[in-house]
Amino acid sequence: MGHSLYNTTLLVNLTIALFGIAGALFSFVWLVLRWNTPWRTRYLLGLGLSIATVVLVIGLQYAILFWVHLPAVGREQMAKFEAARAERFQESTHVFVGDQVPEFTVETLAGKSFSSRSDGRKVVLLNFFATWCGPCYSELPHLKQIWEAHHDNDNFQMLMIGREETVASIDAFRREHDLHLPIAADPDRAIYGLFASESIPRNVLISADGVVVFHRSGFYEEDLQELEMMIRHELAEAK
Repeated sequence: MGHSLYNTTLLVNLTIALFGIAGALFSFVWLVLRWNTPWRTRYLLGLGLSIATVVLVIGLQYAILFWVHLPAVGREQMAKFEAARAERFQESTHVFVGDQVPEFTVETLAGKSFSSRSDGRKVVLLNFFATWCGPCYSELPHLKQIWEAHHDNDNFQMLMIGREETVASIDAFRREHDLHLPIAADPDRAIYGLFASESIPRNVLISADGVVVFHRSGFYEEDLQELEMMIRHELAEAK
């Protein structure tokens, strides 16, 4: 329900309620004045109908507000938010679903070499973060769950990449948050710049064929749920 239609229904119901209140006052006054006359029953009925009308209109307006108007406003705002989010993602992203993953190699904190196009059919999850990023902190429990669920699978690789972070800063971050998954520093955005120009956290899932199958920015529970489903699907395909 749009704002104009809601305002119209509000005006109509308010008008009816005012007439109902006026009718109730009129009936009450004449009921008192003619209590001992045969008209008493008529004015009692009028008073009851007027009160019932007011109550009904208030209930109807309440139902319209909370069951129709506010949900519609919520859906409208959510649609605007999603459209703005999609626009920001489009403007800030260099690699999209369906693209081949850019080629890069980086050394992890553990001293191992990590390649985006490693030998063999492996599903790769890249997570771009920063130690100062609040949404990145919120995402950590989910990333830990993903790592715990799949790190024993030989077809799965995962790497957290600290954008504009040093080896020292990500090592401190790893210790603070008890991270046991692979992590690497990207101090000059050399890797991040291949995928995007701004916005973290970012999760990029790469199929065993080296194709980006999932790419989202920001922290959203529904995105992470979809990511987990995609990981399971890609791992099943990689067998």
